[in-house]
Amino acid sequence: SSFMNEVTNIKSNKMKKIEGNAGTPEEIIERIMSSKYDPKQGFGSAYQVLRVSPEASESEITKAYRKLSVLIHPDKCKLEQASDAFQVVVQAYNDTKDPNYNDKFRDVIGMAKENVKKAREQENKARAKKGEDPLDMEGNDFDQDVLRECDRLTTVTVESAEHRNSVLEANMKRQEESFKQQKMMKREENAEKKKFEKNRDKRAAGWQSFIQNVESKKFKTSCIVGKVGAA
Repeated sequence: SSFMNEVTNIKSNKMKKIEGNAGTPEEIIERIMSSKYDPKQGFGSAYQVLRVSPEASESEITKAYRKLSVLIHPDKCKLEQASDAFQVVVQAYNDTKDPNYNDKFRDVIGMAKENVKKAREQENKARAKKGEDPLDMEGNDFDQDVLRECDRLTTVTVESAEHRNSVLEANMKRQEESFKQQKMMKREENAEKKKFEKNRDKRAAGWQSFIQNVESKKFKTSCIVGKVGAA
Protein backbone atom coordinates (compact mmCIF):
# COMPACT_ATOMS: atom_id res chain seq x y z
CA SER A 1 0.00 0.00 0.00
CA SER A 2 2.82 2.37 0.91
CA PHE A 3 4.62 1.46 -2.33
CA MET A 4 1.49 2.11 -4.41
CA ASN A 5 0.95 5.46 -2.70
CA GLU A 6 4.56 6.38 -3.50
CA VAL A 7 4.06 5.39 -7.15
CA THR A 8 0.84 7.43 -7.28
CA ASN A 9 2.64 10.45 -5.80
CA ILE A 10 5.46 10.11 -8.32
CA LYS A 11 2.91 9.97 -11.16
CA SER A 12 1.02 12.92 -9.71
CA ASN A 13 4.18 15.01 -9.39
CA LYS A 14 5.22 14.08 -12.93
CA MET A 15 1.81 15.15 -14.28
CA LYS A 16 2.01 18.45 -12.39
CA LYS A 17 5.43 19.06 -13.92
CA ILE A 18 4.07 18.26 -17.38
CA GLU A 19 1.08 20.53 -16.85
CA GLY A 20 3.25 23.54 -16.00
CA ASN A 21 2.09 26.53 -18.05
CA ALA A 22 -0.13 24.31 -20.19
CA GLY A 23 -2.73 24.04 -17.42
CA THR A 24 -4.71 21.11 -16.07
CA PRO A 25 -6.53 18.75 -18.46
CA GLU A 26 -9.80 20.43 -17.47
CA GLU A 27 -8.41 23.89 -18.27
CA ILE A 28 -6.87 22.74 -21.57
CA ILE A 29 -10.09 21.10 -22.78
CA GLU A 30 -12.16 24.12 -21.76
CA ARG A 31 -9.73 26.50 -23.51
CA ILE A 32 -9.64 24.50 -26.74
CA MET A 33 -13.37 23.79 -26.94
CA SER A 34 -14.46 27.31 -26.00
CA SER A 35 -13.50 28.68 -29.42
CA LYS A 36 -14.05 27.38 -32.94
CA TYR A 37 -11.04 26.02 -34.82
CA ASP A 38 -11.49 26.00 -38.58
CA PRO A 39 -8.47 27.57 -40.35
CA LYS A 40 -10.04 27.25 -43.81
CA GLN A 41 -12.85 29.53 -42.65
CA GLY A 42 -10.47 31.83 -40.76
CA PHE A 43 -11.37 30.66 -37.25
CA GLY A 44 -8.65 30.12 -34.65
CA SER A 45 -4.93 29.50 -35.01
CA ALA A 46 -2.88 26.34 -34.62
CA TYR A 47 -0.30 28.24 -32.59
CA GLN A 48 -2.99 29.47 -30.22
CA VAL A 49 -4.19 25.89 -29.70
CA LEU A 50 -0.65 24.62 -29.04
CA ARG A 51 0.30 27.78 -27.09
CA VAL A 52 3.49 28.38 -29.06
CA SER A 53 4.77 31.31 -31.08
CA PRO A 54 4.55 31.23 -34.90
CA GLU A 55 8.31 31.75 -34.72
CA ALA A 56 8.82 28.60 -32.61
CA SER A 57 11.13 25.92 -33.97
CA GLU A 58 9.84 22.58 -35.17
CA SER A 59 11.17 20.85 -32.04
CA GLU A 60 9.46 23.42 -29.77
CA ILE A 61 6.16 22.89 -31.56
CA THR A 62 6.50 19.09 -31.29
CA LYS A 63 7.31 19.39 -27.59
CA ALA A 64 4.18 21.50 -26.98
CA TYR A 65 2.07 19.02 -28.97
CA ARG A 66 3.36 16.04 -27.00
CA LYS A 67 2.75 17.81 -23.69
CA LEU A 68 -0.89 18.49 -24.57
CA SER A 69 -1.31 14.97 -25.97
CA VAL A 70 -0.15 13.39 -22.71
CA LEU A 71 -2.57 15.50 -20.70
CA ILE A 72 -5.76 15.10 -22.76
CA HIS A 73 -5.31 11.89 -24.77
CA PRO A 74 -8.71 10.13 -24.64
CA ASP A 75 -7.06 6.79 -23.76
CA LYS A 76 -5.80 8.33 -20.51
CA CYS A 77 -8.06 11.33 -19.94
CA LYS A 78 -11.68 10.35 -19.29
CA LEU A 79 -13.01 13.90 -19.13
CA GLU A 80 -15.94 14.86 -21.33
CA GLN A 81 -14.85 16.30 -24.72
CA ALA A 82 -11.28 15.02 -24.21
CA SER A 83 -11.52 13.17 -27.52
CA ASP A 84 -12.81 16.27 -29.38
CA ALA A 85 -10.13 18.50 -27.85
CA PHE A 86 -7.43 15.97 -28.73
CA GLN A 87 -8.58 15.92 -32.37
CA VAL A 88 -8.26 19.72 -32.48
CA VAL A 89 -4.72 19.47 -31.07
CA VAL A 90 -3.78 16.89 -33.72
CA GLN A 91 -5.23 19.03 -36.50
CA ALA A 92 -3.45 22.13 -35.17
CA TYR A 93 -0.14 20.26 -35.03
CA ASN A 94 -0.57 19.05 -38.62
CA ASP A 95 -1.47 22.58 -39.74
CA THR A 96 1.82 23.93 -38.38
CA LYS A 97 3.56 21.62 -40.85
CA ASP A 98 1.72 23.19 -43.79
CA PRO A 99 4.01 25.78 -45.48
CA ASN A 100 1.04 27.80 -46.74
CA TYR A 101 -0.39 28.00 -43.23
CA ASN A 102 2.96 29.05 -41.79
CA ASP A 103 3.44 31.72 -44.45
CA LYS A 104 0.10 33.28 -43.54
CA PHE A 105 1.25 33.78 -39.94
CA ARG A 106 4.74 34.89 -40.88
CA ASP A 107 3.13 37.68 -42.88
CA VAL A 108 1.46 39.11 -39.76
CA ILE A 109 3.76 38.17 -36.85
CA GLY A 110 5.78 41.39 -37.09
CA MET A 111 2.67 43.56 -37.18
CA ALA A 112 1.11 41.56 -34.33
CA LYS A 113 4.15 42.10 -32.11
CA GLU A 114 4.19 45.81 -32.87
CA ASN A 115 0.47 46.15 -32.13
CA VAL A 116 0.79 44.32 -28.80
CA LYS A 117 3.86 46.34 -27.87
CA LYS A 118 2.08 49.65 -28.56
CA ALA A 119 -1.04 48.52 -26.69
CA ARG A 120 1.02 47.47 -23.66
CA GLU A 121 2.99 50.71 -23.70
CA GLN A 122 -0.26 52.65 -23.53
CA GLU A 123 -1.57 50.35 -20.80
CA ASN A 124 1.65 50.76 -18.80
CA LYS A 125 1.33 54.55 -18.91
CA ALA A 126 -2.11 54.25 -17.34
CA ARG A 127 -0.80 51.72 -14.82
CA ALA A 128 2.10 54.00 -13.87
CA LYS A 129 -0.35 56.79 -12.98
CA LYS A 130 -2.26 54.36 -10.76
CA GLY A 131 0.92 53.01 -9.17
CA GLU A 132 0.33 49.53 -10.60
CA ASP A 133 2.98 47.11 -11.88
CA PRO A 134 3.63 47.37 -15.64
CA LEU A 135 2.81 44.63 -18.11
CA ASP A 136 5.78 42.59 -19.32
CA MET A 137 7.10 43.39 -22.79
CA GLU A 138 8.26 39.80 -23.22
CA GLY A 139 7.57 36.37 -21.78
CA ASN A 140 4.60 33.99 -21.91
CA ASP A 141 1.82 36.55 -21.35
CA PHE A 142 3.27 38.82 -24.03
CA ASP A 143 3.57 35.88 -26.44
CA GLN A 144 -0.04 34.85 -25.80
CA ASP A 145 -1.22 38.38 -26.60
CA VAL A 146 0.84 38.26 -29.80
CA LEU A 147 -0.83 34.95 -30.70
CA ARG A 148 -4.28 36.44 -30.13
CA GLU A 149 -3.33 39.43 -32.28
CA CYS A 150 -2.05 37.08 -35.03
CA ASP A 151 -5.36 35.27 -34.84
CA ARG A 152 -7.26 38.55 -35.15
CA LEU A 153 -5.15 39.80 -38.06
CA THR A 154 -5.41 36.56 -40.04
CA THR A 155 -9.18 36.49 -39.44
CA VAL A 156 -9.45 40.10 -40.66
CA THR A 157 -7.36 39.14 -43.71
CA VAL A 158 -9.73 36.27 -44.53
CA GLU A 159 -12.78 38.49 -44.01
CA SER A 160 -11.24 41.19 -46.24
CA ALA A 161 -10.54 38.63 -48.95
CA GLU A 162 -14.11 37.33 -48.69
CA HIS A 163 -15.42 40.90 -48.88
CA ARG A 164 -13.29 41.62 -51.96
CA ASN A 165 -14.51 38.42 -53.59
CA SER A 166 -18.14 39.23 -52.82
CA VAL A 167 -17.74 42.75 -54.23
CA LEU A 168 -16.02 41.38 -57.34
CA GLU A 169 -18.75 38.77 -57.75
CA ALA A 170 -21.46 41.44 -57.36
CA ASN A 171 -19.74 43.67 -59.94
CA MET A 172 -19.43 40.81 -62.39
CA LYS A 173 -23.09 39.96 -61.86
CA ARG A 174 -24.10 43.58 -62.50
CA GLN A 175 -21.98 43.68 -65.66
CA GLU A 176 -23.53 40.42 -66.84
CA GLU A 177 -27.06 41.75 -66.19
CA SER A 178 -26.18 45.01 -67.96
CA PHE A 179 -24.80 43.06 -70.94
CA LYS A 180 -27.97 40.93 -71.09
CA GLN A 181 -30.14 44.04 -70.91
CA GLN A 182 -28.17 45.79 -73.67
CA LYS A 183 -28.37 42.65 -75.80
CA MET A 184 -32.14 42.44 -75.29
CA MET A 185 -32.57 46.16 -76.10
CA LYS A 186 -30.47 45.73 -79.25
CA ARG A 187 -32.58 42.74 -80.27
CA GLU A 188 -35.79 44.71 -79.73
CA GLU A 189 -34.33 47.67 -81.63
CA ASN A 190 -33.42 45.42 -84.58
CA ALA A 191 -36.90 43.87 -84.52
CA GLU A 192 -38.49 47.33 -84.61
CA LYS A 193 -36.16 48.35 -87.43
CA LYS A 194 -37.06 45.26 -89.47
CA LYS A 195 -40.72 45.89 -88.80
CA PHE A 196 -40.35 49.50 -89.91
CA GLU A 197 -38.47 48.45 -93.08
CA LYS A 198 -41.16 45.89 -93.86
CA ASN A 199 -43.97 48.41 -93.33
CA ARG A 200 -42.07 50.98 -95.40
CA ASP A 201 -41.94 48.55 -98.31
CA LYS A 202 -45.68 48.02 -97.93
CA ARG A 203 -46.26 51.75 -97.75
CA ALA A 204 -44.11 52.30 -100.85
CA ALA A 205 -45.97 49.56 -102.71
CA GLY A 206 -49.27 51.07 -101.61
CA TRP A 207 -48.16 54.51 -102.76
CA GLN A 208 -47.11 53.16 -106.15
CA SER A 209 -50.47 51.43 -106.49
CA PHE A 210 -52.24 54.66 -105.54
CA ILE A 211 -50.26 56.66 -108.13
CA GLN A 212 -50.99 54.07 -110.79
CA ASN A 213 -54.69 54.19 -109.97
CA VAL A 214 -54.67 57.97 -110.12
CA GLU A 215 -52.82 57.93 -113.45
CA SER A 216 -55.22 55.33 -114.78
CA LYS A 217 -58.24 57.40 -113.72
CA LYS A 218 -56.70 60.50 -115.30
CA PHE A 219 -56.19 58.58 -118.53
CA LYS A 220 -59.78 57.30 -118.57
CA THR A 221 -61.12 60.75 -117.76
CA SER A 222 -59.14 62.36 -120.57
CA CYS A 223 -60.41 59.76 -123.02
CA ILE A 224 -64.02 60.41 -122.05
CA VAL A 225 -63.55 64.17 -122.29
CA GLY A 226 -61.99 63.72 -125.76
CA LYS A 227 -64.97 61.70 -126.98
CA VAL A 228 -67.41 64.28 -125.72
CA GLY A 229 -65.54 67.04 -127.56
CA ALA A 230 -65.53 65.05 -130.77
CA ALA A 231 -69.28 64.75 -130.72
